[in-house]
Amino acid sequence: MKGNIKLSLILFTLIWFPNSGEDQVERFNFKRDFTANTDLACSIGKEPYVFTEDYPVGRIISPGYNVEAFYTKNVFCKWLIKAPPGKVILISIERYSFGLDDEGSAKLIIYDGPEEKQLAVATRRFNLSKIFTSKTNQVKIVFNGAERGKGFEFYYKHIDPPQECSLTLDKQCRNKFQCYSKSDICDSKNSCIDGTDEEDCVRNEHDLSFPEQCGTPVIPPSILGAHIYGGEKVIPGSWPWLVSLRYPKSAPVDHVCGGVLLNRLWVVTAAHCLLFGNTKLFEVDFGRFNSMIDTSGKEVKRYIDQYFTHPSFMADGTVPENGNFTKFDIALIKLNAPVPIDNDYIKPICLPESGLVIEENSSAFVVGWGNPSKIDTEELFLKQAGVPVISLDRCKKQHPYDADTLGEHVICAGKLEGGTDSCEGDSGGPLMNYNAAKKQWQLIGTVMSGEKNCGEEGKAGAYAYVPYYRNWIDQTIRNN
Repeated sequence: MKGNIKLSLILFTLIWFPNSGEDQVERFNFKRDFTANTDLACSIGKEPYVFTEDYPVGRIISPGYNVEAFYTKNVFCKWLIKAPPGKVILISIERYSFGLDDEGSAKLIIYDGPEEKQLAVATRRFNLSKIFTSKTNQVKIVFNGAERGKGFEFYYKHIDPPQECSLTLDKQCRNKFQCYSKSDICDSKNSCIDGTDEEDCVRNEHDLSFPEQCGTPVIPPSILGAHIYGGEKVIPGSWPWLVSLRYPKSAPVDHVCGGVLLNRLWVVTAAHCLLFGNTKLFEVDFGRFNSMIDTSGKEVKRYIDQYFTHPSFMADGTVPENGNFTKFDIALIKLNAPVPIDNDYIKPICLPESGLVIEENSSAFVVGWGNPSKIDTEELFLKQAGVPVISLDRCKKQHPYDADTLGEHVICAGKLEGGTDSCEGDSGGPLMNYNAAKKQWQLIGTVMSGEKNCGEEGKAGAYAYVPYYRNWIDQTIRNN
């Protein structure tokens, strides 16, 4: 999905989401122009520009960044970020570069708390760590640049602080934000939002089987007129099997791929999503609507216990030169603990029978957050798009991949006139159609890696064809 919002950037860009629920988020005008007067933060003697508690996530850049590409000489700026009581502030430094003639005189200093204890400092000679977290709910940033330079860009996010647990009675959940006691272990009550207390427990058939109650969201999706690149924002909770694979080391912009919940313990995604980074550090999030902050209040986290890529994926051990993984780009994730599917926002999708044939021009839907590297308000919200199924013969003629890589393991869908497509960040997410006879949504494809020019005219999206893989899915889950 690619958004089409253009943000005018002079001093800083701020991405804003109110704290008080989905209604306010929905009413927010996403097309507003986030432009600030440089006098507010970059005048000597002025008070810092304040980001109040109502701004739980944002982006700050130096003057001229992304516009003139350089800040001017002798610039002096101050920002103050305030989180609600009980919260701390996570900061991710994306990039910074100071003046070439500036021998250490340019400084970016980050202070923690009202007493302004120095948390981090960067000059031309010294690098900041990429991600760090305050110990209080207040951070002050001061920038002093003597010579012209490219400047800096970073993101911040309000988060819960790590929770200290009793050494004698409590254990710390893996997320470090919660504690649990010995009596909580394997009681099926999820004292930890990430399932730590339910790990390594005896699994029953209820956890491993594909439930009959699948593909039926409690909150129906709005699919009338849906025509995610070129898509529309979804009703929160209407696609409850969608999963966000996240890599916390890239926080707060940590969504990397999509996935689909099959039962309480298993998720299907794209195999290439698991190639980059330590999978033990991945988080698997359920019940999300916003890719950066939890606006639903229904979010559940899990970790990857094991994963299984298709045995024919990268069988020769080499990465394609063009980065496009079209052959057998599918994987299964076994979670560290079952997820609760009695939550209206978390439900499994139905799997189609092996050998199912999907007719050309059949209606299908894709859902996802789109390009994770694009940070604007539209890209943060889950979007959906209706796409017609396209025959493999037409797909081979018009698809950017080599024709011989598109076989019976692939299904193509999209509007060849362009404008509607899955995109970067949607990899592993679902291509679905509605089984009218059973009144259930079923998974017919998962997004594979592909072109970065999403929605380009004449290029359909290519998906791993789930009916082709049904036997492998069943066997893998049964044997593990």
